[in-house]
Amino acid sequence: MDLTAQEASVLAGLLKDGLSRGLSIAQILTEHTEIKQCEKTIYTYIEDGILKAFNVSAMDLRKQVSRKRRMSEKDKVKYKKRKDRKYLIGRTYTDFEDYMKDHPDAHAVEMDTVYNDVTNGPFIQTFFFRSYKLLIALYHEEKTAAAMAHGVAVLKDILGEELFLHECEVLLTDRGSEFVSADTYEKLGTHIFYCDPMASWQKPFVENSHHYVRYFFQKEKNMRAIGLTGQQPLNLAISHILSSTRESLDGKRPVDIVKFLSPLLWERMKKFGLKEIPYSDLNLSPTLFIKK
Repeated sequence: MDLTAQEASVLAGLLKDGLSRGLSIAQILTEHTEIKQCEKTIYTYIEDGILKAFNVSAMDLRKQVSRKRRMSEKDKVKYKKRKDRKYLIGRTYTDFEDYMKDHPDAHAVEMDTVYNDVTNGPFIQTFFFRSYKLLIALYHEEKTAAAMAHGVAVLKDILGEELFLHECEVLLTDRGSEFVSADTYEKLGTHIFYCDPMASWQKPFVENSHHYVRYFFQKEKNMRAIGLTGQQPLNLAISHILSSTRESLDGKRPVDIVKFLSPLLWERMKKFGLKEIPYSDLNLSPTLFIKK
């Protein structure tokens, strides 16, 4: 489809606004139904330089993040296996699979951490509620077993005991030293299981969500300098993440899913500090924290 100069100018204006806020082409198309071109065509326009005269180029596109591939058995032999420790007994990934087979209605939450400076922090404890495509995160100054266990206790306070026991029946995490306090987690009423070594693909949803967190807090950057100084700015970033559309959700937003499936859960999230962001204010870049 050929574009006139006027059509190209209008299209570029719509794209530039969204791209400057870190949005993907798919997200822009979801909100701007007046754009008639498909996603593939727009990428072609940009990559071929058709919109360059109107200040939209390939440099404006968010880099595609490749998924980590699963390790083959041949790859695994390159790594020295850790001896199973006591906290893993009855809590391995195989045990997780068995539990979910026996309890098909159980709600599972994937748990992980995001950080850049292992010595000085800050540290983000992430939770992904599989049933609702819901990501929430807690701010920490330490990456210790005590801090992460306290984070789950905070999550229980946020949800209330009844909702916590229902929505967090199962926790799935990795074998990082910060998550070894299995007994402490289970005293809170959840069942915790651990992925195999070097197998991040076993908790794919929280891993994928970290791509969005990295839109704001890039690797090798000082996250405090960017704006991560406490729970409030972290909640702001998560609110923007939850309010952005997903191709995997047929153009819907995670906030739409949780509001529809569990209004009570969303009410608790709002009380905690998360909120729905209108498209016009959506920003998936570090400029979110620049004071205007």
